[in-house]
Amino acid sequence: MKEIIINDYLRKNPDIKRHEIVTKTVNGRVIVETITNTFNKLSERNRPKNALSNKEKKLLKHLADGGDSRYAASLESISTSRKYIDWLAGSTFTGFSESDKEENTQFVEKREVDAGRRAQELLYVRKKFTDQMSSTTKPSRSLIQTLMMEYISAVMRQLKVQAQVFGKEIELGNLFSDNVKRFLRDNFDKLEKASEKIIATVGKAIKILQKGAPKPLDVKGKEDHKKVQALLDDQNKDLTVRREEYDMIIQLIAYLEKLIGDMGKVATEPDAPAPKVDNSSRRMAFHSKKGRDRR
Repeated sequence: MKEIIINDYLRKNPDIKRHEIVTKTVNGRVIVETITNTFNKLSERNRPKNALSNKEKKLLKHLADGGDSRYAASLESISTSRKYIDWLAGSTFTGFSESDKEENTQFVEKREVDAGRRAQELLYVRKKFTDQMSSTTKPSRSLIQTLMMEYISAVMRQLKVQAQVFGKEIELGNLFSDNVKRFLRDNFDKLEKASEKIIATVGKAIKILQKGAPKPLDVKGKEDHKKVQALLDDQNKDLTVRREEYDMIIQLIAYLEKLIGDMGKVATEPDAPAPKVDNSSRRMAFHSKKGRDRR
């Protein structure tokens, strides 16, 4: 019967994987949830009594994107930063020196390693959480608090790396954009007589702006120059989105730090003594079953 309920839930929610499910039995009735819901309920329970603000709801929604998604977003951002570094270092007019290239390359390489480690750490903490949820013994409140604090701390460490990655992409993206705009503004009338190296440099910049499109634009005509400007405008929009994501991550880190502080205060309180129950009421106690957080 339980498997039928789970399969029906999965059919109605195709975006959820079986290992992300938590089941509990209340009065003989199987209730299916996800660890995302479990986390949200615990976080609301262990914060000040007043209702969640719209800002906090938005932060929790952002948190639900998931650890794997954060890791993928970090790798994508690092890849973009590498393209910016390569172009800036390979262009003689940018003032981006070899030492600048080395410093920035080392930065993104270290963050790439850190991002992988944080993703692995989060996976390990998730497994601890789901193993406990799979136990037939109902965990104590203090154990749940400890596991949740471990989980939130792991998420927070991952977010801090992601913030550093996004911050570097924004910094390099602005430098890239400024140099391309300045070069086109100062040299557009001379492009027809420009060297092959200069044309290749501009073409490479355009390919980055087109996100790897196989047919980069020629910048020698006025119409194509307008298209390049449109691409730069699109890039500026992308950077604006990155800035918003960066700001959201910074807010989320601050929120989670506060949440850990609130949960730490609750964790110092002793567990309430278990009430005496007869055998009939024991059958009504619920068990948390196997699940996994989508973040």
